[in-house]
This record gives sequence, C-alpha cells and structure tokens, in this order.
Amino acid sequence: MRNEGFHVGIIPDGSRRWGRRNSKPPLWDGKESGEKAREIIEHIFKNHPEITEITIWAMSTENFQRNQEDKERVHALIEYLIKKMIGESIIQERKIRVNFFGTKIEEVSVSLKDAIKRSMELTKAHSKLKLNIGLGYGGKSEIVMAAINLAKKIQEKSPLKNLSERVSQKVFEEFLMVPRPLDLIIRTGGEKRLSGFMLYQAEYAELFFLDSLWPDFTTKEFDKVMSEFRKRERRFGK
Repeated sequence: MRNEGFHVGIIPDGSRRWGRRNSKPPLWDGKESGEKAREIIEHIFKNHPEITEITIWAMSTENFQRNQEDKERVHALIEYLIKKMIGESIIQERKIRVNFFGTKIEEVSVSLKDAIKRSMELTKAHSKLKLNIGLGYGGKSEIVMAAINLAKKIQEKSPLKNLSERVSQKVFEEFLMVPRPLDLIIRTGGEKRLSGFMLYQAEYAELFFLDSLWPDFTTKEFDKVMSEFRKRERRFGK
C-alpha cells in the first residue's frame, strides 16, 4: 500500500432504472440514491482506514443537458445531502475535506452554490481525508481545461519556446481538477465502461463493474470489492 493510502472512484449508476423498477413517479426525488451515497461514504471512512480519498460522480456534463425540472430536482437532492453530511459528526471527527469540481458548477442553483461554498469553507483546514464530488464533470473537459490553463500560465511567464523542457507530466497534473491518480473504480448498474470518468487519473486503476443498481448497492458488496482489490497484483505497466 502506498503511504498516502488508496484513492477510490465511484460511478453510482442505475438510479433511474431503480426508480422505474420500484414504480417511482417520473420526477421521483431520488432520496434513496442520495442516502445510499451518504451510507457508502460513511462506511468507507469508518471501516477502511487504508482509503484516504474518495471521488464520486454526482452529475456528468451530459446530465446538464437534461430538462430544467430534472436538473433542479437533482440539484435539490445534492444540496440536501451536503447540508446533512456537513451537519453530521463524521466530517468533523474524521477531518474530511470536501471538494466539489466540474466545468458546469456555475450553472447550478444559487442555493446549491451557497451550500457548496459553505461545505468547502468549513472543511478547508482538514487534511487527513478527502471527499471529491464531481458536479457537471467530464473527463475530456477536464483534460482540455488543464491544457488551456497550463498554456495560459506558460504564456504569462515567458514566450512559448522550449516547451518540452518546461512541461512535464507532473507539471501538467497540477492543473487537473483532481490531480491524484485513482487506485480503483467501482461502477454500479451493470454497464461496463467509464463513460468519461476521470480518464487521466484512471490510467492504472483496477476496475470493478457491478450489476447492482446504485440504491441496491450494499456496504457488504463494497467490502467484497476491497477484498478482491487487495488480491490483485498491480504492476503499473512494469
């Protein structure tokens, strides 16, 4: 195990299919999905000390193309969960730093923006553990924005010459929204693809694709994934 612990990525897929399967109305509030996220996050930080960072995908850039009513419903759910998690002792007791990232965060409601700002402000001094929440996030967009911001920084300092001598992989990674590489990725819902989730950071991540729809995913299933992960030989291309 690396000194800094493991970084786990979660793609919580299958909530809408779960809603249809359980005869939920079309504009179901999704609280079962939100409470599941809270349950899994709490379980990880309480029972798996080898995991020091979690990145969970709340909404993709494509999700922001849905109709306004659907987006507002999801935004309200995320806001509810932020306030609930920040109000609970686990965030303070475990010293969890909360970080929201994505290229479309500016498009969320004013009240959700305020909740995001408050959660990040209240936990900015925490350094032990980290919870990243992707909101309006896409892997390609992240890489493009990192390249643009790096180019701007270089241009500010000096003309674009001898670029290869001054731009290393390490330098580029500083401009990513979540610089740290992933150790494992879990996707629920039965689909076997990343769908643009952290394409750069996923380079050597171990992948686990589970059939359980997100609200049905259990802590026992997570523990089983971790047990299998520990058995895998990770060679990092060597």
